[in-house]
Amino acid sequence: MWTPPFADDAIRRRLQTRVGGVNDLVAAIDREGTAEAERVAAMGVALARTAGWEPEPLVERVYGGEGFAFGELADKYDADVVVVGSRGLGGARAVLGSISDVTRC
Repeated sequence: MWTPPFADDAIRRRLQTRVGGVNDLVAAIDREGTAEAERVAAMGVALARTAGWEPEPLVERVYGGEGFAFGELADKYDADVVVVGSRGLGGARAVLGSISDVTRC
């Protein structure tokens, strides 16, 4: 599950140099976010398969309420296990936490 990083200055600055306007920027962020989420999911599937599991990748985009969305997806797909990774937060952001911290319980 991923949330478009509209507030991420580094991504926005990098992509702004490649696009012609706001609509192009939004589309570029959407493409990049989807591609990264699919890459991370594929890596998780590969790791789970080496451990003997039979995982199925699922990538969903949400716009907030990630914890609630995790619960809905788990219920919808009758999931035995939901694996949640981190975004690699460091420094102050790590102290503030993320959805992966909340859903680890």
